[in-house]
Parts: sequence; structure tokens; C-alpha cells
Amino acid sequence: MKQLSFALLAGAAAGFSVSEQLSLFESSPRDDSRPYHDATQAWWDSVPNTDSMLSSFEENMAAAIDSDYTGPIDSSIDLHPGHGGHHGDVTKTIYELIKESKYTQKFSELVDEFDEIKALLEDTEKQNRTLLVPTDSAWERLPDGHKPPPKEFVLAVLKYHIVPGRYPLGRVLHSHTLPTELDLPNLGGHSQRLRFRIGLFGARINFFSKVIAADVFAKNGVIHALDSILVPPPPTKKVIQLLPNTFSTFRLAMETTGLGEELDSDETEHNGGTLFAPTNRAFARLGPRANAFLFSDYGKKYLKALLKYHVVANETLYSDEFYKGPHHDDDGGGEPLSEETYIFPPLKETHSVDLPSLLDEKPIRVTISRWRGFYSMRVNGRVHVAIQDGLAGDGVIQVVGNVLIPPHKHHKHHDHDEEFDVEDEEGVAERLKARLEPYLETERGSKSSSGLSLGDL
Repeated sequence: MKQLSFALLAGAAAGFSVSEQLSLFESSPRDDSRPYHDATQAWWDSVPNTDSMLSSFEENMAAAIDSDYTGPIDSSIDLHPGHGGHHGDVTKTIYELIKESKYTQKFSELVDEFDEIKALLEDTEKQNRTLLVPTDSAWERLPDGHKPPPKEFVLAVLKYHIVPGRYPLGRVLHSHTLPTELDLPNLGGHSQRLRFRIGLFGARINFFSKVIAADVFAKNGVIHALDSILVPPPPTKKVIQLLPNTFSTFRLAMETTGLGEELDSDETEHNGGTLFAPTNRAFARLGPRANAFLFSDYGKKYLKALLKYHVVANETLYSDEFYKGPHHDDDGGGEPLSEETYIFPPLKETHSVDLPSLLDEKPIRVTISRWRGFYSMRVNGRVHVAIQDGLAGDGVIQVVGNVLIPPHKHHKHHDHDEEFDVEDEEGVAERLKARLEPYLETERGSKSSSGLSLGDL
């Protein structure tokens, strides 16, 4: 377990490049969910907020924001040219293959410490599984000399590398997200997911981890090899903190209004959630006058109302799956269809979902379109989701390039922010104030008692 010292963050933060294709699995001589949830969150809480640790990750995020590219599907991709995509040994289990391979010794040694994980990888009766295994070279890049994390955290990491079901690479690439064996209470007991995309440099998981070998078939599933370690994602609050170049304004807004502290309270029920997180650029588009108003002492109550329209509690909407409320044993482990968990059918054109925001449950309409492997998500018909499926330990983050404007309080339609032209800097602050005024959580008669107007700012 000492292999999992300090730098699981390094594995989570940076993509390691491995140029050669390896014949990884030729036989060769050997060279209750709460405890691990608490251990995972405690580990992330101990991570210092430095500029360097997640620089590579944030660069990938920024590049994604500037592009509509979300990954075409190429089911013919073969990371082992010349092998026809078929290697491994279908007479052996996943556990036996990683135990025999000279490239996966470190991971198999960790598996041996946990009977629960070993049993999953040896199981040939209940369910096939897909293992995403870091090669030994991924572990060798981690620095030595740091205190190992608790066993509960290591168990969570191992579970996060195992996907229920058999997913060859072609099937993986037809999915934007996939469940894992890691179930988290702050996701309502649902499976923590993995994010898959394919781009110019191959298939990547959770932005940073690269698939370097694929389709190693076993008796009870399939194995894909990775160049880095997958770490269960931190809570939403920590994700925002770790990406200041993208979310510093949003973080300041949450802290200024106290909404972040309210959402993080132990008294608040956590069964997942969806956060539509505006980027720094999104706030800048409102103009300096509107921002000066919102971040003033007088304006922060308006800012809080605005932020509430970006938060959905207890409903977690990914681009290809919807967790609604807590998971129940009779949900079939995420199989369609149930009242609590709904997995979208294959999308031919579009599918829309209305999510109740924290702002008087005013709906946020999300329209998801799929065409030949491309996914597009739009909010209220106009706002593009710049980065889809940002994973968090307590939900999902959908990154938006514009601040969402709530509807008029007594309107029910969704395409309600079309009159907000952010280029009209002279008028946007006044119109924003007028739009948010009816939502303010103030006593009757106090809204206009101060006599302060936007012109005083």
C-alpha cells in the first residue's frame, strides 16, 4: 500500500505520456460505503491548493472550454495495431491476467490486500467486469517518502478502476460516462462515474488518464491499461477551489453570499446534485458595472439569488445518465428503467430534462443532442455547456460559458433570457436587478428601504 503515497494527486493532476504500445498481458514470469467516502474526502481536504499540482488538468479544461469538440466515436480504434484488437486469454480471469503480467505487478499487489476486490476480479458467475489498470510505469512516477493513505482510501481507489459489465473499447467510446464499483453516500448511494472522451491523442478518462492498451479479453470481462492512476473525484467545493484560473469568480461569489457554506453544511441532505458552474469569462461577459453591483454589500443578496439558479439539489444529470434522488436496491444497480434512476435511451436527435433549481425550484431546461457520436448540451435553449460531465464526489459539474439568468418569477417558459444582451453594458445591471428583485429573501418592504440605486455604485 506504500505505492499509494502522497502523489495520487499527481496521477490525478497530470497526464503521463507513454509512446510505445505494449503487449501487456502475455504470460511471463513475475517481475458499507461510508468509511472509504470519509477517507477519500479527508484525503482531498489535505491537498494543498497550489498552482502547480493541477496545472496540466486545468490547461485541458481551458482548452475544452474554447472548443465545441466533445469527442467523435470511432469504434474501429485499435491501440494494438496488428493484433486485431483481440488479445489476452479467455480461459483466465481478470485477476489471473494481471497477476501474471509483468506490467501490472504493483496493482495486483494492492488487489491482494483486499479480498473484496480480488473476489470481484475472480468472479465468473454473477457479472462480467471491465478493469482499467494502471501499468507499473504509472506508479513509478509517484514520488517516494510520503505517508501512505488509509486502507479505506486505497479500497476506494481500487473500486474506482472497476466498471460493472463488459466494455470493449468500441463500446466504451459510445459512452460519455460509465459507472464503477465505487458507490458514494453523497451521490445518494449511486455509482461514482468515469468520464470518457476520445480526441487527437487517443482515448482519455477524467481528462488526464490515457488508455495505452485496450481490449485484453479475459474469461470474466476485459482489461484496458492506463498510463496513470484514477483517483475518486473530490467534492464539488474542492473542484472549484482547485481550478482558480477557471472558477475564481464563481468561488468568490459562493463565499461572498454564504451559499457555499450553506450547501456544505452537515444539515443539508446530499443525494447528488448538478452544478452549472459559470467560468470567469462568463462573469466577465456581464460587464464591469453588473459585477460591481452584484459583488457590492448591497448587491450580494441579488448575487445569491442568481447563484441559486445554478444549483440543482439531489438530481445528478450527466450527458448520458440521470440520477434522481437516492439509489434503492430495487433499482437494478442502474439498469433502465426506474423511478429513481433513469438512463437515457440511445439519442437519435434530442432529449430535454427540466431540473428544479434552488431558486424557488424554477426549472432549468437542459437539452441534450447526439449525432454520430457527438454530444451537445444546451441550457434553456441558449447557453452552451462548454465542458460536460465534470465529475465530483457529490454530483456533477456542467461548465457554462454564460451566467444563467432566471425567468421572470411568474413566467413558466424556459427560453427566458433572450432579452439579456450582455453587450449592452449600460442596461444589463439594471435589468438584472429588476429580474432578481422578486426572488430576494428579505422581509416585506425592506427591498427598497435603503434608497440605494445602481447609480450609486
